[in-house]
Amino acid sequence: MPYRDIHFISLMISVCAFTLQPFGQTKIRIKATPVSNQLSVTAINTPSKGTIVLWESNETTINENNWKAVHAFPVSKQNSAALLIKPKAKNNAFFKLSWQPINLPNQLAWIPSGNFQMGSPSDEPGRFKDEGPVHPSSVTHGFWMDRYETTQ
Repeated sequence: MPYRDIHFISLMISVCAFTLQPFGQTKIRIKATPVSNQLSVTAINTPSKGTIVLWESNETTINENNWKAVHAFPVSKQNSAALLIKPKAKNNAFFKLSWQPINLPNQLAWIPSGNFQMGSPSDEPGRFKDEGPVHPSSVTHGFWMDRYETTQ
């Protein structure tokens, strides 16, 4: 995506983004990285509870039915999210943020985005054969996971 298009998308995001509380209390910082086509959205001074939802629309006529949620993160665990912009055929995208007063059950754990080592070392006691080898892996978007294993 050309550098100019990134700035256009950033401008459109700035126009579509709205504050989460009364005007002036919550700040939203949007940063476009032209080299990696990444968009970083940071919400500053957010409410202490709830969830920030990032919405996207590829339609030039924006109404409530054209928006789809592309990412959500709990403000108590993470105050920003970096999202990969996937160029579409239309070459335009509009984004907005909203805050949802969602109370999550205590058994859910937030798994933040990042890099980690996956697998089990071959000399680990009690290791099963399908648990290796250890290899690098990454989570591109944070997500919720139950703290307890579920069986049928």
